[in-house]
Amino acid sequence: MDEISLPRSDWTPLPARARAMFILNNVLIFGLIGIAAAVAVFVIFAIGLNMDRLIPVAVALGLIGIGIGIWRGYKVHKNFRWRLDDTGLGIRSGHMWMKDARVPIQRVQHLNLSRGPLQRKRELATLTVFTAGTANSSVKLPNMDNGIAEQIRAYLSERIDWVDE
Repeated sequence: MDEISLPRSDWTPLPARARAMFILNNVLIFGLIGIAAAVAVFVIFAIGLNMDRLIPVAVALGLIGIGIGIWRGYKVHKNFRWRLDDTGLGIRSGHMWMKDARVPIQRVQHLNLSRGPLQRKRELATLTVFTAGTANSSVKLPNMDNGIAEQIRAYLSERIDWVDE
């Protein structure tokens, strides 16, 4: 692994500039859930109620959802870690419900690097590592530093070629 300049720490966090991507994703999800809950509650109790009450209730629940989304996005970013060593790739995420995935190099089938428009603006990328056909046949490293994601892809690609020989 000395031919590339990957971080050599135990578990590496995602870059700070990725936090906004996690927050935005969660704000959209929870904000829409809050507004949908407001509409659902209003529809259930709408018989004889004034329609003018829907907008403040929807705004209030939407703002609560946005607040939850900001908090959750921050926590998801804070608890996401990855590690690459000579045997494979490890990914840890979560706090209460922790996920710990390990992908041995010999199980890697192919790799995909994707960058959405907001990720490109922040120089981030999502690396997807596809493994031999199981039910959970891929793992994702979302919102990584673009350069490091490319280095991991190159490192794993070289090792895949070695395993095939």
